[in-house]
Amino acid sequence: IKVNLLRQFDAPACTRIVKNVLDEDEDEDEEQDENEDEDEDEDEDEDEEQDENEDEDEDEDEDEDEDEDEEQDENEDEDEDEDEEQDENEDEEEDEDEEQERNQE
Repeated sequence: IKVNLLRQFDAPACTRIVKNVLDEDEDEDEEQDENEDEDEDEDEDEDEEQDENEDEDEDEDEDEDEDEDEEQDENEDEDEDEDEEQDENEDEEEDEDEEQERNQE
């Protein structure tokens, strides 16, 4: 029976079947490689986008810090101006007081 079964197989047909299976395996391997490459590309794109977003966030933070520093500087300048004005007013009052004292003498 075994001999009869073996005789029924056509060698070229077997070769074609084996070749088709091997071609299918090769196609699947290529497809898997392409998918892996696409995944890697997507990961790289996501990493780049994340890096860009982090850079933008850092830039925004730096801008905010600079704005806050400028505002603080302006406030300090205003405070100094107010202090100077107050000093001038006190000086004027002292001068007026001195002049009044001289006039009373």
